[in-house]
Amino acid sequence: MTVYTSTDLPTKLLTLINVSAAKPDTPDAKRARLSVPFTKIRQADARAKIAALLKQQQSLSFQEEAQPALDPTSTTPTAPTTSTTEPDPFHIHFASLGSHGKAASALATAQASSSTSSSTSASLAYTLAKSNHDGLGDTLAYNTPHSLPITLQDRLQETVRTAYHSYLQSRHHRPPTTFQRSTLSLLQSHADLLHSHIPLTQHEEVRETVSAHLLSHVQKTRRVILRNNERLAKAAARDGAKVKGGDAMDVEEEEAIKEGGGANDDLDEVVRDQGFTRPKILVLLPLRNSAVAWVDSLSSVSGCVEGLVNASTKADEESLSISAKRFLRDFTLPEGTLDRLAQPDAVSRFPADHVATFRGNIDDSFVLGFKVTRKEWRAYARYYDADIILASPLGLRLAIEKDDDSDFLSSIEIVVADQLDVMQMQNWEHVKFVFSHLNHIPRKVHQSTDFARVRQWSLDGAAPHLRQTILLSSLDTPEIRALFLPLTNVAGRRRVLGGGGEGEGGGVMGRVRDGVRQVFAKFDCANAQAEGDVRLAHFTTKTLPTLLKSAIASSKTLIFVPSYFDFVLLVDHLQKLEEKGELKFTSISEYSNNREIARAREAFFSGKKDFLVVTERFHFYRRYVLRGARTLIFYAPPLHAAYYAEVAGMPFAPSQSSSSSEEVVEAEDVSVQTVFCQFDFLRLCGVVGRKRAMRMCGIAAVAAEENGGEEEEDGGRRFGEGRGGGGVEGEEERDGPSKKVWRFV
Repeated sequence: MTVYTSTDLPTKLLTLINVSAAKPDTPDAKRARLSVPFTKIRQADARAKIAALLKQQQSLSFQEEAQPALDPTSTTPTAPTTSTTEPDPFHIHFASLGSHGKAASALATAQASSSTSSSTSASLAYTLAKSNHDGLGDTLAYNTPHSLPITLQDRLQETVRTAYHSYLQSRHHRPPTTFQRSTLSLLQSHADLLHSHIPLTQHEEVRETVSAHLLSHVQKTRRVILRNNERLAKAAARDGAKVKGGDAMDVEEEEAIKEGGGANDDLDEVVRDQGFTRPKILVLLPLRNSAVAWVDSLSSVSGCVEGLVNASTKADEESLSISAKRFLRDFTLPEGTLDRLAQPDAVSRFPADHVATFRGNIDDSFVLGFKVTRKEWRAYARYYDADIILASPLGLRLAIEKDDDSDFLSSIEIVVADQLDVMQMQNWEHVKFVFSHLNHIPRKVHQSTDFARVRQWSLDGAAPHLRQTILLSSLDTPEIRALFLPLTNVAGRRRVLGGGGEGEGGGVMGRVRDGVRQVFAKFDCANAQAEGDVRLAHFTTKTLPTLLKSAIASSKTLIFVPSYFDFVLLVDHLQKLEEKGELKFTSISEYSNNREIARAREAFFSGKKDFLVVTERFHFYRRYVLRGARTLIFYAPPLHAAYYAEVAGMPFAPSQSSSSSEEVVEAEDVSVQTVFCQFDFLRLCGVVGRKRAMRMCGIAAVAAEENGGEEEEDGGRRFGEGRGGGGVEGEEERDGPSKKVWRFV
């Protein structure tokens, strides 16, 4: 049975008492149940029902059944049938007493294991890892996207589908791409999704697809509630009882129901179609400029007559609503502000990903609620009145801690976290904090909550097992994996393994200029918890002494540190050595101001300082070219694989001045060394490629699993790119016609 803590048990019992009070036993009483005062319900009957419910939950057991064989690689849709004969996966997954709802309630009382398999989809252009909960058998119908019996067009809500296609035609002059159709079909299975290999060129397609999925969910949920409101109202009018609706209907929504021609008055079953609170969708974004892009997509596919369409441009500001003008004022740069990344030469001066991430308003603290009606997309709605909440992790955490209230997140049914790679460059603790506050039973009884219409699985505390989580990122990290793996959605988990890009293929070493010596030094670490201390000990006792003894590497050395915590420890150690007169160094971090940065860069370039220590976050936010280095040391493989090639190319960057006396740097004068251990596997994949990373880290089990059972052996202690000489013994590997020789020592 469900384990309740001492703090949530009273709330749970109070909730069940309220539900019991509002849930009559006879069919005739069902139609007038909302008008029955609580005083007419005997406390003994309520307690008896609670005891019976708990006893029933204790007796639940599941026998593992074989799932029907499905072909997840098929790109041909199943023959379309009418929606009257085939159920909508939305109703299967979110219905109060549907198959998924029952499975979720059971999962809340038992520990279910999961099984994982991999398959390749040509239409999705990536490999998909699927995880389903064992022991639930055929309860999980439609738990894979390709088992959906209806075509894509029939899965979207009608208004959203029309708006989605119109939006794509007006913006891109094309219908949905094969990738968008396949991804939307995957999303509509309501399984959790982790896509950690989204290229910059495909980010907009993913955003448009997810937006259509979110708005379809909101409109379907709203339509169900409105139709049930009418059913209850008609039943109450016929029985002479006054019935209170779950969500207050707007005038235009009442008109929409009337235009729909009425609803079925059959009330044989109790109507349960809501959560504890109204917000259904949570979209986590790192910066305000990301919110502008998402609002454009969401409002464009919402089907509302009035929205925030084209809010990212001020060309037609006069035609915008008051809320749209306020949104522009709050989420774009103030009038007259110069955005250096919006200038024509920005693309030539900065990488494309930097321009896309930091162009516009880059404030990282905001929370914004949106209410969706038939005619209007209303921004700045109160949290408890909103259907969709757009927020940054920092902004949402501040809002929760300010009022000590997270009840408005209790009924979130879909959560989207976009640009997780950017969030990891902020403060990952904020992301973990937000996810830890999702789908808890409210601590307070809110006026808008109609307990008689709260879904059964919400009352059972099983909402986390029905919530769909969509995690989007351009790179794969252990932190993102740790966020994804504990998810317990009964529809399963889907993880994109990659599409042959940097994380799956040959890495970024090919971008480094030929002739540059690249060495990868491995150290042993048996415990992941002690990895930071072991890395520091290895660097200070092995790597650094070697650098100081070298006539070349003892000066003009740039040390690139991905983690700020490692940066602090390393700088502290170097300061002690500097006090002893053993070296001269300077450092730059993301917290350094412009004056400190300029002083450190000048001291290193002029030779006043032999070592320059920088953090990856500094490079992420600034993207400066640090000239003067000849030896480049990566304290650990960078989180962003592209930074490896960028840093390795800094010695060859031309000076902005036209001085003819500038020193010409030869490739043979530059060397790159990376320190790593087996826990750096994911980062190493982006740098050297997956196959080499497995060989370097000695991951035979992973190699066997993902290479058709073909095991790979440990490549040894040191992996370097030589220049074909030196008389070093070891295993060599050549990249085809390339002159590069990979050497294991």
